[in-house]
Amino acid sequence: MLHTTDHPRVAPLSSPTTSAGCTEPVGHLTSTRTVLIEPVPLVTVPDTVVTLDRSILGKPAGAEEARRMLESLSGRVHEVWTGLFLFDPAHDRGVGEAVRSIVKFSRLEADEIDRYVATGEPLDKAGAYAVQGYGAAFVEAIEGSYTNVVGLPLGHLRHLLRLARGDGSEAD
Repeated sequence: MLHTTDHPRVAPLSSPTTSAGCTEPVGHLTSTRTVLIEPVPLVTVPDTVVTLDRSILGKPAGAEEARRMLESLSGRVHEVWTGLFLFDPAHDRGVGEAVRSIVKFSRLEADEIDRYVATGEPLDKAGAYAVQGYGAAFVEAIEGSYTNVVGLPLGHLRHLLRLARGDGSEAD
């Protein structure tokens, strides 16, 4: 499907540009309008936080805050929330949702926390741990989406992609 637009990923109709190795021109000179030669990308906006006792644990500001977060999570159950929003500029359509997973953490010793913080891994992660990294050793159980705990719930993203493009039922 071709869309007319002023988007930067376009070719003028007078251009002999070809698409994906084809030898035929994409457009012919018929006006000064432009046509897309590839799909307009979706804008994807995810953000993940950890909640414990209704307090939000975002990314720690430094090693001390990471240490405090890990101490507070030690031996406890917490929630991981990701807000996910997609915008399709070609269709002027946006969809979004919030995804929740429940995580049970092991009881951590102070020296484990110190060694983990020294790796630097927790310093740019919500809740000060990465389930896809060394922090996986602290997770006893996950209820819900593992990829949500990583920071991008892929099953939910797939569903939203279908909704944003308008090519899937909302009942999926």
